[in-house]
Amino acid sequence: MWFVNVFILILVIIQKIAGDIISPCPKYFLFEPNKSKDDRWYGIIFLNSSRDIKGIKLDLEFDTSIIQLGNWLGEVTSNSENQKFIIRSDKEIQASEVYKVEIYVVYDPYHDSEPPRLIKIKLNDKEICPLYEDVINAQNYPINDFYRPILEVNISIPKCGVPIPTPVALITKGQHTVPGQFPWHAAIYIKEGNRADYKCGGTLISLQHVVTAAHCTVSQNFQHPRDPNEFEVILGKYNLTSDEDHQQLFTVIKVNVHDKFDTTFLFNDIAILQLNKQTQYTKFVRPICLWKEDTSLEFVIDKVGIAVGWGRNDQGHSTTELLMQVNMPIIATEECINSYHEIYSQYTNENNFCAGYGNGSSVCNGDSGGGLIFPKNDRSVTNTVWQLKGIVSNTVGIQNICDPTKYVIFTDVSKFLSWITNITRTT
Repeated sequence: MWFVNVFILILVIIQKIAGDIISPCPKYFLFEPNKSKDDRWYGIIFLNSSRDIKGIKLDLEFDTSIIQLGNWLGEVTSNSENQKFIIRSDKEIQASEVYKVEIYVVYDPYHDSEPPRLIKIKLNDKEICPLYEDVINAQNYPINDFYRPILEVNISIPKCGVPIPTPVALITKGQHTVPGQFPWHAAIYIKEGNRADYKCGGTLISLQHVVTAAHCTVSQNFQHPRDPNEFEVILGKYNLTSDEDHQQLFTVIKVNVHDKFDTTFLFNDIAILQLNKQTQYTKFVRPICLWKEDTSLEFVIDKVGIAVGWGRNDQGHSTTELLMQVNMPIIATEECINSYHEIYSQYTNENNFCAGYGNGSSVCNGDSGGGLIFPKNDRSVTNTVWQLKGIVSNTVGIQNICDPTKYVIFTDVSKFLSWITNITRTT
């Protein structure tokens, strides 16, 4: 008979939140405020065995959803709510060897009333916490498909952000996304009678606000703003044609259209929808960060962002079934104007910009209002924080269908930060 002794030292931040985190295993847990930051706590798991172990499978469960689980042991998977995690490794632990597993937990201190607690641990399918028992007859757990140990795992979503004469609102020749990859992307519908038709995309920027294009919020002829009761917003959506368990449905109580929105040339094409209730942040619903870097266009020329949407695709369908993404570089306004002077010279100004390759990969009808996002420069590839730079506004159209070989004009979000802040703080 043999057994595994487990000792877990979890370093938990002591911050403005009242009360300490209660360990589910007081005999094996010690909490200290070392290393922790405002939005994360760190932990160390010490494993030792009286018998060799080949392959480790650690099941960790928390009392609430978390944003991210990081570790230095191996590959991580989680359930849809990001509450239960499995860490797998082909690590071999020799008899009497003490092996240290370091982890950290990222959460949202502005949304969570208190830090999430680790409430259950299993080692190779044997529960060792909270009801710690000597592990008898535990099996070796070979992990044949193990990749190298990694630090950033599963999802990497920080507090926020972590892709024509007449306006036509496709991700053409784009790539499929995966559920939860762009958790800030919103589907905006217009209600008519007992039905609701998909209209535009949008981007979640706070607990209760979605930013979109102003032209998505006005009547068909651009003559007047739509009533808030006409809108329906769905967050966490991936498949446009079916309902999903993790999606969240909202009505709109206020439509904030920029007071200088020009319905002729679509200048200042930006609006904010105030939802009827606060969103619940999950793996599938998270806000994007607003642009916090240099606001000059020269700063982002030739940088490649990501736009996502369900708009018309290169097969000619009015919408795609699954959310698509496409890479789009920002280009100089002069280059944009020279590519089609008759159009772009009229529709560009200091508050918008052009983007695209002009090769058929683009956004189009149905993608209006969606965001063009970029990773923050001060973050590593493995810890990417995404921020919103542009909103799909308009492009060149042929018979009211976009031409994907032409550049797309985006509203420059960075030029409206004061206006956005004022709206979201006062509503």
